[in-house]
Amino acid sequence: MDPMSDAPLPEAALAFLRRPNPAVMATVTAKGRPVSVATWYLIEDDGLLMLCMNADRARLKHLQNNGHVSLTVLGADDFGTHVSVQGHVVSIKPDEGLADID
Repeated sequence: MDPMSDAPLPEAALAFLRRPNPAVMATVTAKGRPVSVATWYLIEDDGLLMLCMNADRARLKHLQNNGHVSLTVLGADDFGTHVSVQGHVVSIKPDEGLADID
């Protein structure tokens, strides 16, 4: 499989993403500079990745201006094992009552 494919992620990658592993997301500033930062994520049943952040975070503004995003999830016990995905924002919504972050 092409590592830059738009095909759905293989089940092994999905299983890895369902574990509580550390992650780093990357966005692009309005001036085109890349920015990476540790983040919380959740993979939903349909395979979409949800990234959690406070409404006042600069990375949220970056995503609102340029919806391209990358996420690298590192194996909690082996940082050499990782899954990296690139994509674009599908939606931005508030987390009412912080239900999603829990």
